[in-house]
Amino acid sequence: MLQMLATSSVFYKLKIMNFGLLYQVLLLKSFLHHKGLNNVYSGGLGSFSLTLLVAFYLEVLLLIAIFTLKFGNQESKPLTC
Repeated sequence: MLQMLATSSVFYKLKIMNFGLLYQVLLLKSFLHHKGLNNVYSGGLGSFSLTLLVAFYLEVLLLIAIFTLKFGNQESKPLTC
């Protein structure tokens, strides 16, 4: 019971922190259902794992955007003497 409450609170926090999370998860669930990959027992992705996957992807995109804004788009320059 306690683990279920912790899981639902994690999902609630993820939903609040990531604005488009719910819509992207629903879109991916629809896509997986169309391709027959929504059944966990036959190798598909379940709702919780899909939610964590999308949340991680959105957080990585945010970190890349912050890094790019902070340091700019610095191209690697050849070393010269």
